[in-house]
Amino acid sequence: MYEKIKSVLSKWWIALILGILLIVAGVWMLQNPGDAVGVLAKVLVAVFILTGVYSVFYVLGNKDRIPAWGWDLAAAIIMVIMGIALLFAPVAQLGLVGGMFAAGVLLMGINSIESSIAIKKMGVKTWWLTLVIGILTIIAAIMLAFNPVLNILTLGTWAGIATILKGVEFIIVAIAVSKANSAVKNAEKEVKNYVEETRKEYEEGVQAVKEAVKKEYGVNVDKAAEEIKKAVEDAGKEEK
Repeated sequence: MYEKIKSVLSKWWIALILGILLIVAGVWMLQNPGDAVGVLAKVLVAVFILTGVYSVFYVLGNKDRIPAWGWDLAAAIIMVIMGIALLFAPVAQLGLVGGMFAAGVLLMGINSIESSIAIKKMGVKTWWLTLVIGILTIIAAIMLAFNPVLNILTLGTWAGIATILKGVEFIIVAIAVSKANSAVKNAEKEVKNYVEETRKEYEEGVQAVKEAVKKEYGVNVDKAAEEIKKAVEDAGKEEK
C-alpha cells in the first residue's frame, strides 16, 4: 500500500502537464469560441457513434451473459442512429453540446470541491482557491442550465473559462502532491539516517562492553563466544 501511494505521489508532474495543456486549450477557446463549439459538437457526435458501435458488438458478443440483452442492443443501435442523425443536424448538435456542457461543468465543480477537501487534509494552505473555483463552476453550470439560449450563444467562451479554471485546479493539485512527495522522501531519508545512527550506536555500545569485560576480567568476548559455539556443535555431534 505504501509503495502504491509513493508511486502515485511521484507522478505529480502529470497533473501539472495536464493543467498547462488545459489552460492553453482554454485560451484557444476564448480566442476562437466559434471553432471551439464546432470541435465540441464533433467530439460529442463521435462519442455517441463510437460508444454505440462498441456497445452493439459487446452485447452481441456477450448476449449469453447479459439478462434481457435485446434492450441493451436496442439502446446501442439507437445511440448509433442518434449520432448519425446529429451529423446532419447542426442545430440539434448545439442543443446537445449545450446540455452536455452544462452537465459537464456541474460535475467539474463538484470534483473541484472534492479536490479542495483532499488537499486541505494534506495541509495545503491554498486549498480554498480550489474550493472557490468549484463553487464558481457550479454557479456557472446552474446559469447555463436555466439559460439554454445564453448557453448556446456563449458556449465557446464558457468552455474556455471552464477549461482554464480546471487547468488552474490541476496545477494547484500538482503543487500539493509535489510537496507531499517531497515530504515523503524527506521522511524516508530521516528514518534511514536514524536507523543508521542507531545501528552505529549499538555497535559502539557492544564494542565498549566487550572492551570493558576484557579489561576487567581478561576475557575476549568474541573468542569466548566462538569457543562456546564450537563446544555446543561438538556436543551435538557426540549425541548423534
